[in-house]
Amino acid sequence: MQAILYKPITREQAAEFGKKERAAKVLGVLPPVREREAIADVTPSSLGRPELRAFFNYVKAERGHHMAISVIAALSAALTWGQESIHWRLGPNPRIGMEFDHPDGRVVLVTMPEFSAWVAASDEITRHSIGDSFYLALFTGQRQTDRIAMRDENKVEGRHAFRQSKTGELVNIKEAPQLTARLNAARARAKEIKLRLQLDVVPPEFVTNEDNGQPYDENAYRHWVTTTRTLAAFGFLDRDTPASRDRSCGAACRRTHSRSADGVQAVSDRGRPGQGDTRADGRRAQPCACRMDGRPGESRQQWR
Repeated sequence: MQAILYKPITREQAAEFGKKERAAKVLGVLPPVREREAIADVTPSSLGRPELRAFFNYVKAERGHHMAISVIAALSAALTWGQESIHWRLGPNPRIGMEFDHPDGRVVLVTMPEFSAWVAASDEITRHSIGDSFYLALFTGQRQTDRIAMRDENKVEGRHAFRQSKTGELVNIKEAPQLTARLNAARARAKEIKLRLQLDVVPPEFVTNEDNGQPYDENAYRHWVTTTRTLAAFGFLDRDTPASRDRSCGAACRRTHSRSADGVQAVSDRGRPGQGDTRADGRRAQPCACRMDGRPGESRQQWR
């Protein structure tokens, strides 16, 4: 619904807007207001096929094809509901009979080295919950919304059971040692979060925001997924200074680049992969792709 109500903003603008919202809450003043879309304030009965087509084309250009399809679906559902509302008493839904081109399907594949690097990056900055979510994705195949709210509902030895939020059905899978170990660690960390934040109860969800002991909201989860992805890929964050990039890269490299694509452990005398390091199998390790004297981009060689 955000895409229907408000005009799009960049990530930087969203971060600045969030700061102003928090400041307003502390100061007890009115929060800032985002610029609204024109369609957000029109009378629903005035929406027809031309308006829906124009809004679809606008959202497609500004936010992307997938978002445009989702927005039209949300509007269509609202217009259908309005037909039976005693307050709105809308006429026939103008969406019915209209055709919108759909984007090609997207298949995203994550290799195991990429998966391991991403999890290691989340662990490196103590965002273990992001790694926990990735493990649940790998072993259950469930959507993000379900993973964030997953609780252990297993009552059978040697099985894992998680409930889907959309259908209410149990996802029952055979116990996997890797997933069991990760979830056991997640429960231990939940107890630590309870003590640190002085909560009344241990958070029941596996994926718990370390900041507040609650399940992630969509924006916070997206932020930390993006942050850990950047760290896994480059060994530093965009906001880091050259000096801090050097430090974060050295820490991240020990985790995210310590194994090659074929899984052979590398050994570094200086504590991070670099020129002159050797692997356990005696082969020479190539320079790390994410640092070169603290200046990223000077070397794009990968571990061989």
